[in-house]
Amino acid sequence: MTRRFPERGPLDLPGIAQEVMQQWEQGDVFRRSVDARPDDSRFVFFEGPPSANGKPGIHHVMARALKDIFCRYQTLKGKRVVVGPNGAGFEHFIAPILTAHGLSYQDFTPLHQSQQ
Repeated sequence: MTRRFPERGPLDLPGIAQEVMQQWEQGDVFRRSVDARPDDSRFVFFEGPPSANGKPGIHHVMARALKDIFCRYQTLKGKRVVVGPNGAGFEHFIAPILTAHGLSYQDFTPLHQSQQ
């Protein structure tokens, strides 16, 4: 038995993504989402440096998925999530320079700039 379903036309994923992005920009959704969470209740996720030692594998996908899950969960709990740099490159080379000038990496993040 063969059952036919009507075709609804081609699925234009780039077009849909563009429409969603326009709605987010017009409604200032991201900034409103950040502002809705108190600044004194933060969850800081320090992300390690990218590495290029070997071929891309499933472990890369798993690491990104875990990062996304942890950050989304904390956002759902009402925390203001900040993703910060981490790793030898940042800690040993960039952080001392910023500190010497009285700055931190937070001075350059979109989250920090939106509060000024």
